[in-house]
Amino acid sequence: MKPALLLLVLLATAAVAWALLAGNPGASPSQGIAGGGPTTTPSPAVAAVPLESAPAGSGTVERIAVDPAAPIQEFGQGVRGVVVDDRGQPVAGVQTFLLESLRHDLERMLALRDVPFPPLAQVTTASDGTFTLGLRQLGEGAFELRLLATGFADQRIRGIHVAAGQWNDLGTVTLQRGTVLRGRVTMEGTDLPVPGAEVSIDSGFAFDDLMHRTLPGREKGLWTTVDAAGNYRIDNAPAQGLIVVSAVAAGFARVTRPQIEMRAGQPLEIDFQLPRGSSIQGRVLGRDGRGVEDARIEAWPLVGDGSPLHTTTGVDGAFEVMGLRAVDHRLRVLPREHQPAELVAVAAGTRGVEITVERRASAAVLVRTPDGSILRQYTLGVRHWFAENGGQIGTVVDIPDLSVRLRADEERAVIANLDRGDYVVQVMADGFAKTLSGNFSIGEDARDVVVEVTMSMGTLLRAVVVDEQGKPVAGATVTTQVDGADEDNPVWRMIASMTPDKFTRTSARTDVHGVFALPQLAIADYQLQIEHPQFCRGFHKGVRISAPGEQTLPPIVLHRGALVRGHTWVDGKTQGHVRVAITTAAAPGAIAQDLVRTEATSDNDGLFVTARRLPPGTYELRASTIDASPNADIFRQLRQQQLSAVLVTVAAGQEQVEQDIRITTDH
Repeated sequence: MKPALLLLVLLATAAVAWALLAGNPGASPSQGIAGGGPTTTPSPAVAAVPLESAPAGSGTVERIAVDPAAPIQEFGQGVRGVVVDDRGQPVAGVQTFLLESLRHDLERMLALRDVPFPPLAQVTTASDGTFTLGLRQLGEGAFELRLLATGFADQRIRGIHVAAGQWNDLGTVTLQRGTVLRGRVTMEGTDLPVPGAEVSIDSGFAFDDLMHRTLPGREKGLWTTVDAAGNYRIDNAPAQGLIVVSAVAAGFARVTRPQIEMRAGQPLEIDFQLPRGSSIQGRVLGRDGRGVEDARIEAWPLVGDGSPLHTTTGVDGAFEVMGLRAVDHRLRVLPREHQPAELVAVAAGTRGVEITVERRASAAVLVRTPDGSILRQYTLGVRHWFAENGGQIGTVVDIPDLSVRLRADEERAVIANLDRGDYVVQVMADGFAKTLSGNFSIGEDARDVVVEVTMSMGTLLRAVVVDEQGKPVAGATVTTQVDGADEDNPVWRMIASMTPDKFTRTSARTDVHGVFALPQLAIADYQLQIEHPQFCRGFHKGVRISAPGEQTLPPIVLHRGALVRGHTWVDGKTQGHVRVAITTAAAPGAIAQDLVRTEATSDNDGLFVTARRLPPGTYELRASTIDASPNADIFRQLRQQQLSAVLVTVAAGQEQVEQDIRITTDH
C-alpha cells in the first residue's frame, strides 16, 4: 500500500471510530486545516533570487563526516564512546554512523521510503576504540547509532538523546560476534551451482532495512558471492532477531526466505534453488550526460508479491537489476544528490534503458534583524508553499529543521537537496516572532537560490477576560491555536500534528484585572482558547494578525455553565470503571460555543462527573465498559455506546445536572 493511501486509510478508520465511540453528531474537522495554517501571505520585505555560484561567506549546515582527532570544540554537540569486543579489548576501524531517529514519526517513516536517508555523521574508531560523532547544528534530538565491523554482527543502538549544545557519552559499546550463515545455491531441479550468485541478508523489519541500506557498504545489504561450487558463507550475520535471506544471479530469478529467526551461537544453513529469470539493464544520467554514481535502482513487479529487487549504479551510471521474473516492472531511481525518477511498465529483459535525472538544488539563507544586522543563531526550516490554497505551508519530510550557529566569517546557512517545487523558509529565534520568507521556486533547471529574510518583532496581543456580569476573571489560561482548531477531536489532532503551522504557539494567564498579553505573535490567523476551572472553556475566533505592532481585542466573556454528573449502570446494577463520552447533540442555544467533546470515567461506586463545565445546550451521553485486555472487543464497545445513548439538557443558570446512563451487555 502506498504511504499516502495508508495514511488516508488510518485517518478514515480513526474518524469512523471516533464518530461511533464519541457520538459525534455529524460534525467534521474545520476546513482549511490541511496546510496547517492561515491564509495570510508572507511579508514582502524578503527576497529570493537565483544563485549563480556559491556566495562568499556561506555557511553550510549539513550532514558532515567527523575526524575523530578533531577537537570537540569544533562541533556544537554529538555522541562519543569507545568500542570493545566481547573480551573487553578495544576495536579499531569500526565504522560508526549517527542517524536521526524516526521511531515515533509515522509520517516521515512512510515518506522517507522514497528518498535517501544518509547518516548525520560518520567516523571509524581510532586505535583505542574511541569515536566522536559531532554535529555543528544545535538542537535537542533523538538519534541512533549503527556500527559495522569485520567479524562482528552489525549493531544498532537506539534511544540516544542529545540535548542542545551537549555531548552524550555512551561509555563502552560492546560488539557482538556474528552468527555463521552458510549454504549452497544451485539451478532449480539440478545439482549444478549457479555461477556468480549473490546471497544477501536484510532485516526482517522493513523500515530498519531501509535505513540500513543508506549506510556506505550496506547498499546491497550484508552480502557475499558463492564460490565455484555454489557454496557461500557469511560469518557476521546477526546474532539474534528476524532476518530475510535472498539469493540472486544473472539469468535467474530471485528466491527469498523471509522471517528467519536467528539465535546467538547457532550457525544456520540455508540452500537455494534458483529458477530461470531475467534482468533490466541501463544507465542513469544527469542532465549533462554524465553517469550518476551510487543511485539506488528498485524494480517493483507489477504482478506478484510486490517486493522490489534493487541494485546501485556504478561510476558510469550503469546498472543491472537481476533476478526478475517475466513480468513488467516499475523502475524507481533514488539518487543521493539528484531528484527521484521512475519508469512504468518496463519489461523484464529490457536492455539499454536510459533514465535522466535532475540535480537537486540548494537555498543559501541570509537572515537579518530589523536593523539590518546579520542574525547568527536561529532555527531554520524549509516548507512547501501552496499558493493555490491561500498560501498554506506543508512539511518537507526529508529535510529536518536545522539549528544554525554561524561563525564570524559566515553569513548564510545552506539548505541542500531541494527537489522541484515551491518553497518558503521559516526562521525562529529568541527575541523575534516566527518569520516566513517570501516564496521561491526550484524549477526543472534546479538552479540554486539565495533567500533573504528580515526577522519580524511580531505583534503584542492584549485583551481582558470577564464573566457574564462583566467582572474580570483572574487566573484564566489563554492559549493560541490556529483559527478553526478543534482539539477535542482526535482526528483533527492527528491531522494537525502532521502539518506545520505559521502561527506562534504560546499561552498566558490573566492577571487580577483579567488582562493578558501575548507577545511576538507571527503573522497568521488565530483563535484563542480560554480555560478556567470555574467556567466553561471559551474561544475567541477569527483573530487576524496581519502586521507587526500592537493589537487589542474586545473583552472576552467566559460563561459559568454546569457540571454533569450521574451514575453508570450495567445490567441493572451500578458499576464503576465505565467510560462516558459527552458530545454536543445540537447547536448551542443562546451562547455560541464550539462543539463539545469530552469524556469521564465512573469511580468505584459508579459515579461520574464531567471534567469541565458545559455551556447551556443539549448533549448526548454514551457509555461503554472499559476493557484494557489485548483481546478487547472494539465492536462490543461500539454497540454499547450506540445503545446507551441518552440526551441531557443544560439550562442557563444551572450549576449541576444529574443524569444516569445504563448499559445492557446481552446485546
